[in-house]
Amino acid sequence: ANASPEFVAFLNPFYMDVTEVTVAEFEKYRESLREDKKRVPPPPLNADAPASMPVVGIAWGDATTYSRWAKKAVPTEAEFELAARGPDGFPHTWGEGRPVWRVPLQVNSLTPVGIFAGDVSPYGIYDLAGNAREWVQDWYSPTAHQEAVRMAEQRPLTNWEGPKRAAQGSQRVVKGGGPNWELWHRGGES
Repeated sequence: ANASPEFVAFLNPFYMDVTEVTVAEFEKYRESLREDKKRVPPPPLNADAPASMPVVGIAWGDATTYSRWAKKAVPTEAEFELAARGPDGFPHTWGEGRPVWRVPLQVNSLTPVGIFAGDVSPYGIYDLAGNAREWVQDWYSPTAHQEAVRMAEQRPLTNWEGPKRAAQGSQRVVKGGGPNWELWHRGGES
């Protein structure tokens, strides 16, 4: 219910990393901050995981400051959806139907980034359906899509960024990890 109805949003071109941020990449960021004598965010929940694992358990603010440090940005929900679903709006990165994994994979299981060829979007981006859930820029509201449809009746939505504030507290949207790998799956986390 919090991801409907479907609506059209027009986006300017953007870039997105091909894989999730790894434990090694996030530790390089933390080390750079230590060297510069700046505030260092806490280690990720999986700090002891192999270097090629996606980083998990970091706060939205730390994800955002990492992105700025890397001269990038956390995508909006609309950018995530386009990058994951492609121009045809597929429900999964692989298109229609069930996933075909070379080894059994469960929702919420973590694997090294970029190893599942079946979880590659039409734009060549890995792990948007599975692996770690992804922070996006947007504030979380369970009625954001309904509000977007009302706005789209007035004018085309261009570079839609969601609500101007969270429905509750400081929740931001997280994407991925849906029960059946659907890319429209969204939740709110603080």
